[in-house]
Amino acid sequence: MITQFPDFKPLELFDKKYIETFTVQFPPYSDFNFTSIWAWNTNDKFQISNLNGNLVVLFYDYVSNNPFFSFIGSNKIEDTAARILEYSINKYGVAYLKLIPEHIINHFQNNHWNVLPDTNSDDYILSVDFLKDMDKLKKSSLSNAIRKFIKTNEKYLVKFNSIREVDNKIYFKFIEDWSNNKELSGGIINERIALKKYFDLQGCETKIFSLFVNGKLVAFDTCEFCSKDYAIIHFGKTDYAYSGAAEILSWEEAKYLSNLGIKFINIEQDLGISGLRYSKQKFKPSHFLKKYILQKSTSPST
Repeated sequence: MITQFPDFKPLELFDKKYIETFTVQFPPYSDFNFTSIWAWNTNDKFQISNLNGNLVVLFYDYVSNNPFFSFIGSNKIEDTAARILEYSINKYGVAYLKLIPEHIINHFQNNHWNVLPDTNSDDYILSVDFLKDMDKLKKSSLSNAIRKFIKTNEKYLVKFNSIREVDNKIYFKFIEDWSNNKELSGGIINERIALKKYFDLQGCETKIFSLFVNGKLVAFDTCEFCSKDYAIIHFGKTDYAYSGAAEILSWEEAKYLSNLGIKFINIEQDLGISGLRYSKQKFKPSHFLKKYILQKSTSPST
Protein backbone atom coordinates (compact mmCIF):
# COMPACT_ATOMS: atom_id res chain seq x y z
CA MET A 1 0.00 0.00 0.00
CA ILE A 2 1.36 3.43 -0.92
CA THR A 3 2.31 5.78 1.88
CA GLN A 4 -0.26 8.43 2.79
CA PHE A 5 0.76 12.08 3.00
CA PRO A 6 2.57 13.56 4.91
CA ASP A 7 4.57 10.32 5.03
CA PHE A 8 6.69 9.43 2.01
CA LYS A 9 8.40 6.30 0.75
CA PRO A 10 11.50 5.91 -1.44
CA LEU A 11 10.86 5.19 -5.10
CA GLU A 12 11.11 1.47 -5.88
CA LEU A 13 10.74 -0.61 -9.02
CA PHE A 14 7.46 -2.18 -7.94
CA ASP A 15 5.91 1.33 -7.76
CA LYS A 16 5.66 1.39 -11.56
CA LYS A 17 2.13 -0.01 -11.83
CA TYR A 18 0.89 2.22 -9.03
CA ILE A 19 2.32 5.37 -10.61
CA GLU A 20 0.82 4.45 -13.96
CA THR A 21 -2.68 4.34 -12.43
CA PHE A 22 -2.32 8.13 -12.13
CA THR A 23 -0.46 8.93 -15.33
CA VAL A 24 -2.79 6.93 -17.58
CA GLN A 25 -5.41 9.65 -17.01
CA PHE A 26 -3.22 12.32 -18.63
CA PRO A 27 -1.04 12.93 -21.67
CA PRO A 28 2.50 11.55 -21.16
CA TYR A 29 4.15 14.33 -19.17
CA SER A 30 7.76 13.19 -19.10
CA ASP A 31 8.41 14.01 -15.44
CA PHE A 32 5.68 11.63 -14.25
CA ASN A 33 6.61 8.83 -16.62
CA PHE A 34 7.93 6.01 -14.42
CA THR A 35 10.95 5.31 -16.61
CA SER A 36 11.97 8.96 -16.42
CA ILE A 37 11.42 9.21 -12.66
CA TRP A 38 13.35 6.00 -12.10
CA ALA A 39 16.28 6.89 -14.35
CA TRP A 40 16.73 10.47 -13.14
CA ASN A 41 16.53 9.47 -9.49
CA THR A 42 20.31 9.45 -9.66
CA ASN A 43 20.84 10.22 -5.98
CA ASP A 44 18.13 7.78 -4.80
CA LYS A 45 16.35 10.62 -2.98
CA PHE A 46 13.09 10.80 -4.94
CA GLN A 47 10.08 9.87 -2.80
CA ILE A 48 6.37 9.40 -3.40
CA SER A 49 3.15 9.68 -1.43
CA ASN A 50 -0.63 9.76 -1.88
CA LEU A 51 -2.74 12.78 -0.97
CA ASN A 52 -6.47 12.93 -1.74
CA GLY A 53 -5.95 10.16 -4.27
CA ASN A 54 -3.26 12.15 -6.10
CA LEU A 55 0.36 11.16 -6.68
CA VAL A 56 2.83 13.42 -4.85
CA VAL A 57 6.51 13.30 -5.79
CA LEU A 58 9.54 14.74 -4.04
CA PHE A 59 11.94 15.56 -6.87
CA TYR A 60 15.48 16.84 -6.88
CA ASP A 61 16.08 19.37 -9.64
CA TYR A 62 17.72 17.90 -12.76
CA VAL A 63 20.24 20.79 -12.89
CA SER A 64 20.61 22.29 -9.38
CA ASN A 65 19.76 19.12 -7.40
CA ASN A 66 17.58 21.20 -5.07
CA PRO A 67 14.44 19.51 -3.62
CA PHE A 68 10.93 20.46 -4.68
CA PHE A 69 7.46 18.88 -4.79
CA SER A 70 5.02 18.24 -7.59
CA PHE A 71 1.85 16.21 -8.02
CA ILE A 72 -0.54 14.82 -10.59
CA GLY A 73 -4.13 13.65 -10.24
CA SER A 74 -7.72 14.84 -10.41
CA ASN A 75 -9.01 14.96 -6.82
CA LYS A 76 -9.35 18.03 -4.55
CA ILE A 77 -6.64 19.74 -6.54
CA GLU A 78 -6.47 23.09 -4.74
CA ASP A 79 -6.57 21.50 -1.29
CA THR A 80 -3.84 19.08 -2.35
CA ALA A 81 -1.60 21.88 -3.59
CA ALA A 82 -2.12 23.95 -0.44
CA ARG A 83 -1.21 21.08 1.87
CA ILE A 84 1.86 20.07 -0.12
CA LEU A 85 3.05 23.66 -0.30
CA GLU A 86 2.69 24.13 3.46
CA TYR A 87 4.68 20.94 4.01
CA SER A 88 7.32 22.05 1.49
CA ILE A 89 7.81 25.37 3.26
CA ASN A 90 8.05 23.78 6.71
CA LYS A 91 10.29 20.88 5.63
CA TYR A 92 12.59 22.45 3.02
CA GLY A 93 11.90 26.19 3.03
CA VAL A 94 10.71 25.89 -0.59
CA ALA A 95 7.71 28.15 -1.21
CA TYR A 96 6.63 26.79 -4.60
CA LEU A 97 5.55 23.65 -6.41
CA LYS A 98 7.02 22.84 -9.84
CA LEU A 99 6.20 20.71 -12.89
CA ILE A 100 2.46 21.16 -12.33
CA PRO A 101 0.76 19.81 -15.49
CA GLU A 102 -1.30 22.16 -17.62
CA HIS A 103 -4.21 19.72 -17.46
CA ILE A 104 -4.81 20.48 -13.78
CA ILE A 105 -3.72 24.12 -13.68
CA ASN A 106 -7.23 25.50 -14.39
CA HIS A 107 -8.09 24.72 -10.77
CA PHE A 108 -5.86 27.63 -9.72
CA GLN A 109 -7.29 30.51 -11.72
CA ASN A 110 -8.14 32.64 -8.71
CA ASN A 111 -6.55 35.28 -6.51
CA HIS A 112 -5.18 32.76 -4.01
CA TRP A 113 -2.41 31.53 -6.32
CA ASN A 114 0.36 32.79 -8.55
CA VAL A 115 0.50 30.55 -11.61
CA LEU A 116 3.81 30.97 -13.45
CA PRO A 117 4.62 29.37 -16.81
CA ASP A 118 7.75 27.21 -16.64
CA THR A 119 8.75 27.12 -20.30
CA ASN A 120 12.12 25.53 -19.51
CA SER A 121 10.19 22.45 -18.34
CA ASP A 122 7.62 22.18 -21.15
CA ASP A 123 7.75 18.90 -23.07
CA TYR A 124 8.30 19.23 -26.83
CA ILE A 125 5.85 17.09 -28.79
CA LEU A 126 6.82 16.23 -32.36
CA SER A 127 4.48 14.99 -35.08
CA VAL A 128 5.50 11.62 -36.52
CA ASP A 129 3.75 12.49 -39.80
CA PHE A 130 5.85 15.65 -40.10
CA LEU A 131 9.13 13.92 -39.25
CA LYS A 132 8.68 10.99 -41.63
CA ASP A 133 8.17 13.38 -44.55
CA MET A 134 11.01 15.77 -43.68
CA ASP A 135 12.93 14.70 -46.79
CA LYS A 136 10.11 16.10 -48.96
CA LEU A 137 10.08 19.59 -47.41
CA LYS A 138 10.92 22.42 -49.80
CA LYS A 139 13.52 25.05 -48.90
CA SER A 140 14.04 23.45 -45.50
CA SER A 141 17.23 23.00 -43.50
CA LEU A 142 15.84 19.64 -42.35
CA SER A 143 15.46 18.18 -45.84
CA ASN A 144 18.78 19.69 -46.90
CA ALA A 145 20.51 18.02 -43.95
CA ILE A 146 18.99 14.65 -44.84
CA ARG A 147 20.01 14.88 -48.50
CA LYS A 148 23.55 15.98 -47.69
CA PHE A 149 24.00 13.22 -45.12
CA ILE A 150 22.82 10.53 -47.55
CA LYS A 151 25.11 11.89 -50.27
CA THR A 152 28.10 11.86 -47.93
CA ASN A 153 27.30 8.62 -46.09
CA GLU A 154 25.57 6.32 -48.57
CA LYS A 155 26.12 3.20 -46.46
CA TYR A 156 24.68 4.46 -43.20
CA LEU A 157 22.74 1.94 -41.12
CA VAL A 158 19.97 2.48 -38.56
CA LYS A 159 19.24 -0.31 -36.09
CA PHE A 160 16.14 -0.64 -33.94
CA ASN A 161 16.75 -2.86 -30.92
CA SER A 162 15.36 -3.68 -27.52
CA ILE A 163 17.72 -2.36 -24.85
CA ARG A 164 18.27 -5.99 -23.84
CA GLU A 165 19.73 -6.76 -27.28
CA VAL A 166 22.59 -4.24 -27.30
CA ASP A 167 25.97 -3.89 -25.63
CA ASN A 168 25.37 -0.88 -23.40
CA LYS A 169 29.11 -0.22 -23.03
CA ILE A 170 29.10 1.17 -26.58
CA TYR A 171 26.59 3.84 -25.57
CA PHE A 172 28.35 4.77 -22.34
CA LYS A 173 31.58 5.19 -24.31
CA PHE A 174 29.74 7.33 -26.85
CA ILE A 175 28.45 9.66 -24.11
CA GLU A 176 31.92 9.86 -22.55
CA ASP A 177 33.50 10.83 -25.88
CA TRP A 178 30.68 13.29 -26.56
CA SER A 179 31.18 15.03 -23.20
CA ASN A 180 34.97 15.15 -23.63
CA ASN A 181 34.56 16.86 -26.99
CA LYS A 182 32.33 19.46 -25.37
CA GLU A 183 34.54 19.73 -22.25
CA LEU A 184 31.64 18.87 -19.96
CA SER A 185 31.87 17.13 -16.60
CA GLY A 186 29.31 17.63 -13.82
CA GLY A 187 25.99 17.24 -15.62
CA ILE A 188 27.20 14.35 -17.72
CA ILE A 189 27.90 12.28 -14.60
CA ASN A 190 24.20 12.45 -13.71
CA GLU A 191 23.29 11.53 -17.26
CA ARG A 192 25.58 8.49 -17.23
CA ILE A 193 23.97 7.30 -13.99
CA ALA A 194 20.50 7.91 -15.44
CA LEU A 195 21.35 6.02 -18.63
CA LYS A 196 22.68 3.07 -16.62
CA LYS A 197 19.44 2.95 -14.63
CA TYR A 198 17.52 3.07 -17.91
CA PHE A 199 19.45 0.09 -19.27
CA ASP A 200 18.85 -1.79 -16.03
CA LEU A 201 15.09 -1.61 -16.54
CA GLN A 202 13.66 -4.73 -18.10
CA GLY A 203 10.53 -3.26 -19.66
CA CYS A 204 9.68 -4.65 -23.07
CA GLU A 205 8.48 -1.21 -24.24
CA THR A 206 11.99 0.28 -24.28
CA LYS A 207 14.03 0.41 -27.47
CA ILE A 208 17.16 2.08 -28.71
CA PHE A 209 17.57 3.55 -32.18
CA SER A 210 21.21 3.66 -33.33
CA LEU A 211 22.78 5.30 -36.38
CA PHE A 212 26.01 3.80 -37.70
CA VAL A 213 28.36 5.04 -40.42
CA ASN A 214 30.93 2.50 -41.61
CA GLY A 215 30.28 0.50 -38.46
CA LYS A 216 30.79 3.48 -36.13
CA LEU A 217 28.02 4.68 -33.81
CA VAL A 218 27.34 8.35 -34.62
CA ALA A 219 23.95 8.94 -32.96
CA PHE A 220 21.37 7.21 -30.79
CA ASP A 221 17.99 7.77 -29.16
CA THR A 222 16.36 5.65 -26.49
CA CYS A 223 12.61 5.27 -26.93
CA GLU A 224 9.71 4.06 -24.83
CA PHE A 225 6.23 3.32 -26.15
CA CYS A 226 4.03 4.87 -23.47
CA SER A 227 0.60 4.69 -25.15
CA LYS A 228 -0.95 3.75 -28.48
CA ASP A 229 -0.28 7.28 -29.77
CA TYR A 230 2.87 8.41 -27.96
CA ALA A 231 6.52 7.48 -27.66
CA ILE A 232 9.05 9.24 -25.42
CA ILE A 233 12.70 9.82 -26.26
CA HIS A 234 14.45 9.69 -22.88
CA PHE A 235 18.09 9.96 -23.98
CA GLY A 236 19.73 10.99 -27.21
CA LYS A 237 23.18 11.98 -28.39
CA THR A 238 24.72 12.86 -31.75
CA ASP A 239 28.31 13.10 -32.97
CA TYR A 240 28.12 16.50 -34.64
CA ALA A 241 31.18 15.72 -36.72
CA TYR A 242 28.56 13.94 -38.84
CA SER A 243 26.43 16.80 -40.10
CA GLY A 244 22.80 15.81 -40.48
CA ALA A 245 23.03 12.75 -38.22
CA ALA A 246 20.31 14.05 -35.89
CA GLU A 247 17.97 14.71 -38.81
CA ILE A 248 18.60 11.30 -40.39
CA LEU A 249 18.00 9.45 -37.13
CA SER A 250 14.77 11.36 -36.41
CA TRP A 251 13.56 10.74 -39.96
CA GLU A 252 14.26 7.00 -39.79
CA GLU A 253 12.73 6.76 -36.31
CA ALA A 254 9.56 8.47 -37.50
CA LYS A 255 9.13 6.05 -40.41
CA TYR A 256 9.55 3.12 -38.02
CA LEU A 257 7.15 4.56 -35.43
CA SER A 258 4.57 5.50 -38.06
CA ASN A 259 4.35 1.86 -39.10
CA LEU A 260 3.49 1.04 -35.47
CA GLY A 261 0.71 3.63 -35.38
CA ILE A 262 2.58 6.10 -33.17
CA LYS A 263 1.47 9.68 -33.85
CA PHE A 264 3.59 11.79 -31.51
CA ILE A 265 7.05 11.75 -29.95
CA ASN A 266 7.71 13.47 -26.63
CA ILE A 267 11.33 14.66 -26.70
CA GLU A 268 11.06 16.14 -23.20
CA GLN A 269 12.13 19.59 -21.98
CA ASP A 270 15.09 21.82 -22.81
CA LEU A 271 15.85 22.88 -19.19
CA GLY A 272 16.57 26.40 -20.43
CA ILE A 273 19.81 25.24 -22.08
CA SER A 274 20.22 27.17 -25.33
CA GLY A 275 21.87 24.37 -27.32
CA LEU A 276 19.26 21.88 -26.20
CA ARG A 277 16.49 24.33 -27.04
CA TYR A 278 17.82 24.82 -30.57
CA SER A 279 18.19 21.09 -31.17
CA LYS A 280 14.54 20.53 -30.20
CA GLN A 281 12.99 23.58 -31.86
CA LYS A 282 14.47 22.78 -35.27
CA PHE A 283 12.12 19.78 -35.55
CA LYS A 284 9.09 22.12 -35.48
CA PRO A 285 7.11 20.77 -32.49
CA SER A 286 3.40 20.34 -33.13
CA HIS A 287 2.57 21.33 -29.55
CA PHE A 288 3.86 21.30 -25.98
CA LEU A 289 2.85 19.63 -22.75
CA LYS A 290 3.09 22.72 -20.61
CA LYS A 291 4.03 22.87 -16.95
CA TYR A 292 3.73 25.53 -14.31
CA ILE A 293 5.14 26.78 -11.04
CA LEU A 294 2.63 27.36 -8.23
CA GLN A 295 3.05 29.86 -5.42
CA LYS A 296 0.64 31.27 -2.89
CA SER A 297 -0.42 34.79 -3.79
CA THR A 298 0.62 37.59 -1.46
CA SER A 299 -2.08 39.87 -2.88
CA PRO A 300 -5.27 40.35 -0.86
CA SER A 301 -8.29 38.43 -2.17
CA THR A 302 -10.97 40.41 -3.98
